[in-house]
Amino acid sequence: SASGFVECFGKDETRNAQFAALNPTIQGPQKRTFKYDKLLPNVGAIYDITDEVSAFASYSKGLSVPGTDNLYNSFFFAPDTEQARPDPEKTDSFDLGGRYRSGKIQAQLSGWFTKYTNRIASAYDPELDRNVFRNLGRVDKYGIDGSIAYEPIRELTLYAFGSRNRSKIKDNIQLAGGTGFDCDTSTAPEATLLRNCAFTKGNYESGAPKYTYGFSALGRLPFVDLGITAKRTGPRYVYDTNVPTFRGDVDPGAPGGVQEIFGATAPAYWLVHLDSRFKLDRLGIRGTYLQVNVYNLFDKFYVGGFGGGLSQSVNTTTGVYGNPGFVQIGAPRTISATLNLGL
Repeated sequence: SASGFVECFGKDETRNAQFAALNPTIQGPQKRTFKYDKLLPNVGAIYDITDEVSAFASYSKGLSVPGTDNLYNSFFFAPDTEQARPDPEKTDSFDLGGRYRSGKIQAQLSGWFTKYTNRIASAYDPELDRNVFRNLGRVDKYGIDGSIAYEPIRELTLYAFGSRNRSKIKDNIQLAGGTGFDCDTSTAPEATLLRNCAFTKGNYESGAPKYTYGFSALGRLPFVDLGITAKRTGPRYVYDTNVPTFRGDVDPGAPGGVQEIFGATAPAYWLVHLDSRFKLDRLGIRGTYLQVNVYNLFDKFYVGGFGGGLSQSVNTTTGVYGNPGFVQIGAPRTISATLNLGL
């Protein structure tokens, strides 16, 4: 099928023959070979302005070949068609920044930009009236990263870091409606547009935080090293449409209307971790220490990972919103200990 599944519908020979006649390109076992290759240059330069200050720049090209699901789906199409040869996702990445180094301070500030071509995602094919893996065209991502480390004395190191990220989807995506529907030019009622289109143009990609920042401190004492790290992860859009999760009918005028059940973003959160290393050399074995780590010290309940999605599903016949997406709940407070013996 267009979604990569094997269609099994019984042993009726008449029905098998009819299906074979209507779908001559997808019968029986098949073997196809896909080959993806591209020259991927990577070039960089560093210029020392002074002994302490330097500037740097780099460019790299990347290639991400279609995954197995995408390649399985392509078996639905005749071998000599464009859909049977999914394009790889390509990136052009640039970064530019500066560094400062002295006896007590190391700092860096950089900006980056990545242009995605042939961004691969699942989307609606109006000719098949099915959701398949599809080329979403161009997506731009860019941001700024910074960090600074300060060691006032050998026994203490302080570190701070932060980043601000932005992404921009270039197009709206059709979800249904057939070949005669255009999400960019249609004057259909709002409820019809919401059934058939994901309005993603100009939006953030889902699943990635808008910002992160935090700090850490490491103290070195004669018998123990103690460290603490705190990190703030910013809000992340649940869908590429950057709208909340709903239930009810997409048409606000329908009986019962529409209700928001979750906001457009997963909330920002802090995580704090502790690390300690107890040096046990005094016990007579050199290089022996006990490592104790505490992850999520304050047992914060938070949304951990989720891949994000194009949009919340909608029943195109009834206009009712589908189920909310799934997320991974972050790990609770976790304590681990490791004894390392030096022999």
